[in-house]
Amino acid sequence: MITDLAGLLRLERPPRRRQRWQACAGRALHVDERPGAKPAALLEHPARFKGKRVGLPVSGGNIDSRVLASVLMRGLVRDARLVRLRVTMPDVSGSLAKVATLIAEAGGNIVEIQHQRIFGTASVRSPEVEFLIETRDREHTQALVRSLEAKGISVAVF
Repeated sequence: MITDLAGLLRLERPPRRRQRWQACAGRALHVDERPGAKPAALLEHPARFKGKRVGLPVSGGNIDSRVLASVLMRGLVRDARLVRLRVTMPDVSGSLAKVATLIAEAGGNIVEIQHQRIFGTASVRSPEVEFLIETRDREHTQALVRSLEAKGISVAVF
């Protein structure tokens, strides 16, 4: 029976381990010890499996949670779903609130703010503020930056 079904097996050249972990955890909310080609074939060739019942054997699950967190966070950065913006703004009451409101209105989620008034700023009257922001994707990030610039906000993505 196995020899009859062997032609149905799909062997894929596995992508790098961190990409497999990111795909498994991000899409299937599961981490397999050796995610290998099992989900890769489904993700890379969805038309081949459309409308079919597919089973994937899952084993293991031993992964350091800090390593997994690092892999997932780097994936968000690589996909421009987690970005750092450096904004130069006037040092007057309400400036930080104004920029934070504009980011929220553009659909960005502020994860962290670093407000530098003394170190790393170009001018005493125009401090640099770094925002760590979650976005949907690269296009959303670009749209968010354009919306800030349209409001006269000096912003750099890094």
